[in-house]
Amino acid sequence: MFKNKISLFFSIISLQIASFSAFGQCTISTATGNCNTGTVLNSSNTSVNSPYRFNGNATLGSINVTNSGVLTVCSGTLTITSGNMNNGGTIIVHENATLNFNYSPNFNNTFTIVNYGVINVNGNIILQNGSSSIHNHATGVFNVAVGFQTTLNDNSFIINHNLMNLGDLRIQGNNRTAICMVNGSVIDTRDLTNLLPNGVTTNGPSCFSVSRDLILNQPFSTSNDTKICYRQSIVTALTESNLGAAQLFFNCDNCGTALPIELISFEAKMNSNKQVAIFWATASEQNNDFFTIERSTDGLNWEIVTTVAGAGNSINRIDYHAYDARPVSGISYYRLKQTDFDGAFEYSYIVSVFNGNEEVQLIKVVNIMGQTVEQNTKGLVILVFSNGETLKIINE
Repeated sequence: MFKNKISLFFSIISLQIASFSAFGQCTISTATGNCNTGTVLNSSNTSVNSPYRFNGNATLGSINVTNSGVLTVCSGTLTITSGNMNNGGTIIVHENATLNFNYSPNFNNTFTIVNYGVINVNGNIILQNGSSSIHNHATGVFNVAVGFQTTLNDNSFIINHNLMNLGDLRIQGNNRTAICMVNGSVIDTRDLTNLLPNGVTTNGPSCFSVSRDLILNQPFSTSNDTKICYRQSIVTALTESNLGAAQLFFNCDNCGTALPIELISFEAKMNSNKQVAIFWATASEQNNDFFTIERSTDGLNWEIVTTVAGAGNSINRIDYHAYDARPVSGISYYRLKQTDFDGAFEYSYIVSVFNGNEEVQLIKVVNIMGQTVEQNTKGLVILVFSNGETLKIINE
């Protein structure tokens, strides 16, 4: 699988769900809510105790999702500044929607979050008093602001299929499966503290990226597919003795270092023959069968351009190239799919090419708050082009 990968969406969600069925509690919720019926949420001081739906952009306070109520955020951006989340309530965020918690929410008494879009929390999170849970799908990005803490208590748990930035993560309670990680998924934290024996389960290589403190007071995981990318050079003997089967990587800038294939670069550009020339390079490869070049005109629907054989296993730099001899007019997007000998695959980040008389350039990259960021910034970023077109991508 690629190191330093940026994935738009994982296309193997159905396979991931099926493979998790053997993990019992790790089966992800596929609830989607209903955007056609139910009460419209349009004001503060609302108790959501039945099906509610939201579209548009609003900032609301005192939103209480409780007593098995379901709030579906269908589109736009909903910002909640205060409220209670408990007693079997559910929040579902659709793929093109954003939910902001601008306070510290506690998820109590079997409360459920199902995320296909983007959730931002500007505060602490506590999951407690029963089996409250967060289900982060293959299109979902879940962000807790730096400096705040995510705490798992009691029988609460997280199922992650993509990318979660959880601030300072503390795993405790009495549930032996507190976090379930699907192949290729990433959890990024500043501090990671584990007080629960073997609380992490992984289904294929998955990674925790830890930038500051790694404190393992109990065995972390029974699976050697659990990778910990630690950005420091040393940890305590207690932490190393409590890895369980997990693998620890030191001086690790990001989870790419802990996953098998290191992609150095990937680029595409028009050449003098009116073809798109595509170049990429790897620093190392493991179990790499072949690459597939894919093209899209909208960033959502992809078609195969060509395939190129991989090197299998290598510890040396290898440069590759391919051509799209019949590029489409206007702007198009390219990505690189890497497939292992066992059929597992992963995507690179996305690059753009303009074929036409007008020169289209990438003029800026912004986050969901509209702030200018680097193109490789983690999480959801938006590419803005000189012709007014935009493209959302997810960086891991």
